[in-house]
Amino acid sequence: MEIKKVCDELKEILIESLEVNITKEEIDGTDLITELNINSVDALEILVRVENKYDIMIPDEDLSASLIQSLESFANYIIERCGV
Repeated sequence: MEIKKVCDELKEILIESLEVNITKEEIDGTDLITELNINSVDALEILVRVENKYDIMIPDEDLSASLIQSLESFANYIIERCGV
């Protein structure tokens, strides 16, 4: 699984979850929480969608805002959880 593909898929999940009218190319991804104004309810929905898409379970101890802070670090986390 390559990081660019996961980042693109995450951008799609973010756009769908947040119901924002932007394109994937408009998401910078260095500070997703501020950039997309993600609140705790949004974060939970995003994480549930990610778990379903990648068939992974995100442990409670990993659930924090820092997990979805950066697009690249979030993608790397998913790749690690998928065991690829």
